[in-house]
Amino acid sequence: MVVSAKSLNEFTLGLFILLTTLYYFFRFQWGWDTWVVAFQVGLLCLFSLGGFLVWLISPSRLTKGYNIYSVGLAYLIFLLFLTALHGGVNGVAYGLKDHILPFMLLFYYSLVIQEIKLEKIFVMIGFCAAIVSVIYLAEFVNKWHFGNGFFAYTEGIKALTERVQGEESTSLSWVGDLLRMPGPLSHHNSTGLFMGVGVLSAMALFSSRHRKVGYIIFGVCLVGLLISGARTAWAATLAGIMFAKKDNIRNIIIYFAIAGVFFMVMAKFIPGVSELVKAERLVAPGRIILQKTERLYEPHYLKNIFMGNGFNYPGMDLDSPYSPLLSDDLFFIQLVTTYG
Repeated sequence: MVVSAKSLNEFTLGLFILLTTLYYFFRFQWGWDTWVVAFQVGLLCLFSLGGFLVWLISPSRLTKGYNIYSVGLAYLIFLLFLTALHGGVNGVAYGLKDHILPFMLLFYYSLVIQEIKLEKIFVMIGFCAAIVSVIYLAEFVNKWHFGNGFFAYTEGIKALTERVQGEESTSLSWVGDLLRMPGPLSHHNSTGLFMGVGVLSAMALFSSRHRKVGYIIFGVCLVGLLISGARTAWAATLAGIMFAKKDNIRNIIIYFAIAGVFFMVMAKFIPGVSELVKAERLVAPGRIILQKTERLYEPHYLKNIFMGNGFNYPGMDLDSPYSPLLSDDLFFIQLVTTYG
């Protein structure tokens, strides 16, 4: 049996997306910590450096836009230098792993994605998002219906967060009777957002030969998205639906109605879900955001109009004027102070 290069590319891309998505789940659920980290970093280096080398040797093989990738990479290397000034070897190591190498994946994707049908990419992403949703829902039922506690990976994420931040973990948060769990992507916002991406990927399949698969992915991801309690992900998904269906008001109304029905049914059985949309719950994050935003007007942060401060890393001095501001409530603040 001969495997074509196209099929190998599809399998490799799908496997890498799946392993990246479930990185924390595989790492902590069965005690595979060291093996998963080594394997994932190895794949990241292989694909990132491989794509970059192809660009150096034969730039014509990449899709249009690779010139902007090279400019972006040069700027990230500059930010890595700034990180080295205050973070040393530790800062550089995390900057490479979390920022430089992931950015260099663009060179690899430019090689692979042009050979894969867009429909199959939506299937890959939707499938991975559905798995994330199933894990989240299974843990939710296991915790609240059977009373068996959290899955092992959640406890691992909690311990890792406390070790990295040096304080009590905020990966678990209560909203009324609803406990927002971190999920496979380590935070309820990122987990919820990925399930929202799954919803949008499923919608893209409704007019394809994979429409039945799309309907299943849509339902599974929508339920997981609502139960995650990630309001940012809710808003982002609704905005995505409006953009995708901007020329068809009728479809926008239908999708909003479906989401509304799901929300009301769950609010009936899970009181904490309805708590998320109360005015006082929406105002509280706004106060935190304003406090963080005020720091942007401090003299040493004015330089962020032109350039970033560098990358964040475990053990970073959060009060240093040379470090980026970290913010879960308004990630834009962290983006501006990191990248400029």
